[in-house]
Formats: sequence, C-alpha cells, structure tokens
Amino acid sequence: MESSEFKFTDMKGCEWDLKITLLTAQRIDKADFSELTSIAFSFVNPEKDLFSEIFINTPFAMALVWVIIQDQVENNLIRYQAKRLLNEPFGEKRLEDKIKELQSDTDIDWELEFINRLDGDSLEAARQALLLALSDFFPLHRIVLLKFLHQIQKTKKMTDLEMENLMPLLEKQVESQVKEVFDDARKKLEGGELLQEVGGT
Repeated sequence: MESSEFKFTDMKGCEWDLKITLLTAQRIDKADFSELTSIAFSFVNPEKDLFSEIFINTPFAMALVWVIIQDQVENNLIRYQAKRLLNEPFGEKRLEDKIKELQSDTDIDWELEFINRLDGDSLEAARQALLLALSDFFPLHRIVLLKFLHQIQKTKKMTDLEMENLMPLLEKQVESQVKEVFDDARKKLEGGELLQEVGGT
C-alpha cells in the first residue's frame, strides 16, 4: 500500500501519518484504554473483536490514533502553537525555547488540542486512514478490515446520494414558502392591511 493512504489532514491543515510499526504496536499495548473500552486486547496479537471495537467505537479509535501519532505531536501541535504565540520575526533558537517551554507546561492537554482539530470531514478521514494502516500492519486480517472500510465508504455514498435527492425537494419547499409569504404580503398591501399593521406597531 502507498504510505500516503495512511495519512489524513486535520481542520488546521496539519497532516498526520498513521503508519503502524512494531514499535507503534508496542506503544499501543502499553497505553491504558480502560475508560474507553471494556475489551482486553493485545495489539501485537489481536483478536477479531478488537477490529470490531475500533469500527464501532469512535472515541476508542481516536485514542488509538493519538497513541500512533505521538512522535508527530511536537512538529504538528507544539511547534504550531509556539509559532502562533511568538511575535514575528523570531529566530530558530527563540522558537526552540518556546517549544521546550510548552513541552514542560503540564497544564496543556495536547490530546485535547488534537481532538479539537477534528471536524466531521477530518474525523472520517482519520477513521479511513486508520483502517488502511491496520490492514497494512495486519495482512492476515486485511480482508476483514477492508470490509469495514468498504462499509464506511458505502454508508457515506448512500448518505450523499440521499442528500442529493433530498436537495431539490427542500429547494422547492423553501421556494413555495417564500412565494407564499410574498403573495400574502402583496395581498395585504393591496388591501391596505399591511400598512395598517406597520402603522399599528
């Protein structure tokens, strides 16, 4: 698979790479997901129920994403925040000092900062990139994972098609309501009722 398939862009324009390596898998196994899922799992040696949980449990899936991107946080989040806080122009040393300051600030929840960058489109892109990254790392489970991905894409297409079919009906309904309001106003104006209503207010 192309490495670009494992990437997605958040609403701030930062690109994240969800490519999974053995080191990433070990990091996931050391993380605590007990507040987000009731299943016990080994990421290195997974059972199929793990993939089902990732598919249906979005908070758990995004927590996995957060662990995967740990080595990208400094460049995409902390460096971004440091540049935003510093006044232009600033040198590289001043930028690095600001980055270190932010890294040591325990009051900043960087995971929350990341989640706050996910809107509907980027969340969906992250889910699809995660499933592709999983299918790349787990070739024995690739068929199952790609079926999950196909289901997501199929659901999205159906939703888009439904909205496409619904739009003309909505437009006609709005057009009819607007025409009704204008016709009513015109009749009242012709009968002098509208002027009386305006004069009475």
